[in-house]
Amino acid sequence: MFYLNNPKATAEVLTPDGWLKSGDIGYFDQDLNLFIVERIKEMMKTKYGTTIYPSEIESVLSSHPEVLESCVIGLPDEGHEQPTGIVVVKEFSTVDEAELHALVKDKLAPYKELTGGIRFVKEIPKLPSGKNSRKLTQEQIINRTL
Repeated sequence: MFYLNNPKATAEVLTPDGWLKSGDIGYFDQDLNLFIVERIKEMMKTKYGTTIYPSEIESVLSSHPEVLESCVIGLPDEGHEQPTGIVVVKEFSTVDEAELHALVKDKLAPYKELTGGIRFVKEIPKLPSGKNSRKLTQEQIINRTL
């Protein structure tokens, strides 16, 4: 985004050679088709300085047959974020936090573990588009309204 009469803000989104930094993460396939897969701002930095993409952990959590949907948020903790899983499970589910932690541990690198824990909720706040709202979920967890 360019900002009228705001050279500082404009400079922040342009590289020295004129490329626009969109805030998206993507890749090109062999036919040079561009695929956008993530937003840079939708990542967390752990206390170890590693980068975690919530969607990767959500994919693992949602692969459990008793999980209907999941959302991974970062909860503030001494200058960094602790990845925290928010899950909705099927009615009469018997899955517990330990089982989901074991699933994540089995599928992902150790630094991607959910150090903020896993919370079970009835529903995850949504954007008007129907997509999970990480920001609203985070706010409601912090304010204890979810």
